[in-house]
This record gives sequence, C-alpha cells and structure tokens, in this order.
Amino acid sequence: MKAMHILVGESNAAIRSTIHQLLDDDGRFQALVDAADGETAVAGAAQADAAVIDLTIAGLGCLATISRIRHHPRSPAVMALTPTDDRHLMNAARDAGAEDVLVWPRDLHLLADHLADIGSRQP
Repeated sequence: MKAMHILVGESNAAIRSTIHQLLDDDGRFQALVDAADGETAVAGAAQADAAVIDLTIAGLGCLATISRIRHHPRSPAVMALTPTDDRHLMNAARDAGAEDVLVWPRDLHLLADHLADIGSRQP
C-alpha cells in the first residue's frame, strides 16, 4: 500500500514534530509538507493526499486556510485540530470544508485512523 502524503499545518514546531512522529510511526503516512502558517499550507496543498490543519494556525487563519485548501483544484481531505472543545469553532471548521475535527491532545490517539478514513474517501 502506498503511503498517504500528509500536509501538517501547525504554528507550533513542537506539536508539528509530535504529529510527524505519530504519522511516521504509523506507517500509512508520509508527512510531506510542513506548514507553520496558513499561506504555506495553502501553497503546499496540491502535494498532499490529506491535510492536518490546526485551528489556531498563524497567518491566514484557520477557516480561510481550510476553505482555500478545499477550493484548490487538487484539494486534499482536511482534518482540523483544535485545542478546545468549542463546538461553534468545530462546526465552523466543518462548514469551511474540514471532514473531521479532533481536540488536541485529547483525541491524538484517533488522528491516524481518522486521517486514513478521510483520505480513503478522496477521489
């Protein structure tokens, strides 16, 4: 099975590193694009099968980042991460185009399986 290429959009370098390690250890993924801000995430979207976008990402902002990625001609699936259980923000992320939203770090153990699921639904 070919590894899914993942864009990791997260402002915090330590959290990006943790996500990379988790995905690398899983074996189904290759963290291909590293983005510390929304603009870089949008620019790297075409290279990825799926994207993990932090809802507190710097720059463009989380909702605009997700929306622009989803409107890209080669749009990857989008998984959003949020540090809080704010239902309003989680619903806004889904409305912007995120297929799933997980709470960081509480749901970290679910990340790999959820990414594989949303990635498998991509055309």
